[in-house]
Amino acid sequence: EPIKDLMVEKLGKERQTLVYTVASGLALMVCFIVRVPVEIVKTRMMTGADSGFVECFKRILKHDGVLGLYTGFWSLAFRELPFTLIEMTLYEHMRTYWVSRSGKASDQALSGWDNCIIGSLADGSSGFVTNPFDVVKSRLMNMAGEDGDHGIFNIIAEVLKTKGAWGMMDGSVARTVWMGFGGFVFWPVLEWAQNYLDAKIE
Repeated sequence: EPIKDLMVEKLGKERQTLVYTVASGLALMVCFIVRVPVEIVKTRMMTGADSGFVECFKRILKHDGVLGLYTGFWSLAFRELPFTLIEMTLYEHMRTYWVSRSGKASDQALSGWDNCIIGSLADGSSGFVTNPFDVVKSRLMNMAGEDGDHGIFNIIAEVLKTKGAWGMMDGSVARTVWMGFGGFVFWPVLEWAQNYLDAKIE
């Protein structure tokens, strides 16, 4: 929100899509500093490549050093940037449309259920569209601490060769449902918290 406010100040309210795009992209890159190492360890533990957090952490540091914890940094950006840009833009524009159709005074007047539906649709749609990026990210991060070519395009070529184009949509149904559920919970809680804190500050 602070970045979005800054972008509105710099670019103007009339350029909403550009504001949402730049703000969400900048915020996401800052989050990656902590998120990438956590994502690598989580992915390897979920796939059974390592049995414990400490074991995984130590092995990656021993094999590749600190930079090993950022293996797949660009693959995560490759997935998360498109997802976040689509998600944020969809969410904000859907809220604006919802307000105009419902005749409410502003998006602050939207109910919790309104935000549940909008958030679920925005996140579920974004999750489905960006599933190919998730396939690449998961495969690449699972190779952290191992020998071999870890390039994004090599992973894509391997998936296309072994599974065809539909291989890039592996897990898309589960991802869409999961992201939709996440949006159903996350966005209304976020809006409620923002409104609550704004009221307290005022």
